[in-house]
Amino acid sequence: MTVSPNCDSCGDCVAACPQKILKIQGGELTILDVDACTVCRECVRACPKSPPAILPERIRDKFIFFLQSTGSLPPAEIVRQAAQILKTKAEKVCGAMGG
Repeated sequence: MTVSPNCDSCGDCVAACPQKILKIQGGELTILDVDACTVCRECVRACPKSPPAILPERIRDKFIFFLQSTGSLPPAEIVRQAAQILKTKAEKVCGAMGG
């Protein structure tokens, strides 16, 4: 996530952020927890600047997810099984699309 120098710290993005990860601190826009950003772009829509002064960015070859466990399986096994399920579902979608 980047904040350009043309940000005037109006706070519109702070009010719009559903994750509440933005804050005006010391007269400047501060990102409290970049990992909590879901890239919903509500901050971009709320920014009155053109182009917007804030830009959440996706890194194309990476993604962040959170894992919760009851403890019955090790986290690595949960991820492995989830990846296999995702692969199977993606193959079905591709097959349905003729690819």
